[in-house]
Amino acid sequence: MSQSNPDIAGSLEIVGNITQRKRKQPESEFAEAIRTLSQEINKKLDDWRGDLDCAISKITDNITNIKADLATVTQVTCDIKTDLKTLRCEHSGLENKVCSLDAKHNGLLKDVETLSNSVQYTMDEQDDLKKKIEHIRSINTETFTDLITCLEAKIDSLEQQARQCNLELCNVPEK
Repeated sequence: MSQSNPDIAGSLEIVGNITQRKRKQPESEFAEAIRTLSQEINKKLDDWRGDLDCAISKITDNITNIKADLATVTQVTCDIKTDLKTLRCEHSGLENKVCSLDAKHNGLLKDVETLSNSVQYTMDEQDDLKKKIEHIRSINTETFTDLITCLEAKIDSLEQQARQCNLELCNVPEK
């Protein structure tokens, strides 16, 4: 079976100034097998190309999704960093306030301790005074009564002695 080649320009071979037409070779079993093999290889390559295009499309979609997720993660990370900076500033301020409150607390503790010592000293003095008062009360009142009687007698005696040199005139008018 012989077929003509519709592509005349492709079948022309130019050598020097002479144009020759290629002759079609008779087909053999090997040529048919090679053509079949070539078609199968081309089909397999087309299938692989389709699979690769599909896989590349999926990979491209995945990369696009990953980029979007990465952008979201980057934004969230920036927000977290900003929040951390804010928290650090607030923490630093709180530490300063706590240190200030701690210093004031220590000062107040010293003042309370001083006041406590002062109150304790005052209470001790008050207890001493109560003991002295009780001691004085406990002294026998008879001793004081005897002492008072003795002193009154002494005062009377001194008054009598002071009047011994006095004259008393009775029934004489004052003028």
